[in-house]
Amino acid sequence: MNIHDIYRVIQSRYPSDCDDKEPCEHKGHFYQHGEWKHLVRDALQGLKKDRLVKYHAGKDIWKHI
Repeated sequence: MNIHDIYRVIQSRYPSDCDDKEPCEHKGHFYQHGEWKHLVRDALQGLKKDRLVKYHAGKDIWKHI
C-alpha cells in the first residue's frame, strides 16, 4: 500500500484520532499535515526496524513481510 492508502484505512478505523486540523510540530517546525500522519509514519518506521514491513522506494509502497 502507498502511504495515502494507509492513511485512509487508519482514518476510516479511527476517525476521532485522525484530526487533520491538529498541527504537526516537529523539531520546532510546523507542517500542514495532521500530527496523526506523523505518528503513522513513525509507526511504519518502527515496524520496518522490527522487520515486519518493508518499504519499496522505487514503487513508493509499504509491504507486510
